Amino acid sequence: MAYHHWFVSRQKRQLTTILQALIAYSDICVGKVWDHDLQLDFEDVLGGREITEHGNLRARRAGQGGGGTRTLFKQMKDLGLVFLEDVNKKCRLTLIGEELVKGNVSFVDAMRLQLQRYQYPSAAVWSGSGSVDHSFQVHPFQFIFRLLLDKRLENLLNMEEMYGIVIHRACSDSDEIFEDVVSRIVRYRQGIAGGFVDDTDTKTYSNIANTFFNYISLTQYIDRGWKSISIRKGKEADVESFVEKSPSLIPHPELTENYQRKYGRGYATKDLRNFAREKAVSKREMTEARIQHEYVKLA
Repeated sequence: MAYHHWFVSRQKRQLTTILQALIAYSDICVGKVWDHDLQLDFEDVLGGREITEHGNLRARRAGQGGGGTRTLFKQMKDLGLVFLEDVNKKCRLTLIGEELVKGNVSFVDAMRLQLQRYQYPSAAVWSGSGSVDHSFQVHPFQFIFRLLLDKRLENLLNMEEMYGIVIHRACSDSDEIFEDVVSRIVRYRQGIAGGFVDDTDTKTYSNIANTFFNYISLTQYIDRGWKSISIRKGKEADVESFVEKSPSLIPHPELTENYQRKYGRGYATKDLRNFAREKAVSKREMTEARIQHEYVKLA
């Protein structure tokens, strides 16, 4: 059953390992079918490069591949960095994913763009395990920044307010929903906890809230306090630019490849690549681009 709250894939290691994992994905997976054997190869490379530890021997023996590796793939998909071709399930990088691997865009700039576009519904949470109810039609990170810009909340958002109110009630970008969430937070701070959703015994909601705090930290626009976030001094204008006046949703998240290409189009208007007709960027070209980028930085 779909969640009636925000949800985002999480991994144990720091989120900054996503870039290293994406490079490994580019080296090992791109152009190949995402099957059991490839998942294990990817898992081995992640471990060999000491990027992160995913999967376990039990999963291997059961012929299921590394479960953690699939979680990492879903996380990269969730951020609009990768996708599988619909017709053959071959692994691909989105345009912004390619630019990251080449070193043409910084990880921070890429995350600012992807988190601004991040939405529900999306291809990553449309169906299956970890899906979010389709009634949620919102840009979560823009919504969080709207809350942080609101003087009524003293430009501060606490962990409890995030897990007990925001992730459950912020189901739309509309002003009506925003005002409802703000009023609920204000009442909660006044000791009126009506409608507040208590955490589970396993800390499900607080873990989700903390993951969102970790993700939004990637923008480098916020400061972390004791179980709270606030806008970093001097970043107010950047945050105001991050929040769109009338954000539009990418349509048809059920069409996975189409959605991922639009979400991960980077700074292009549209992803026009045709993998059946055009030669995809070779691994050698990608590697040479990375080396050249690193050389320029050292020069």
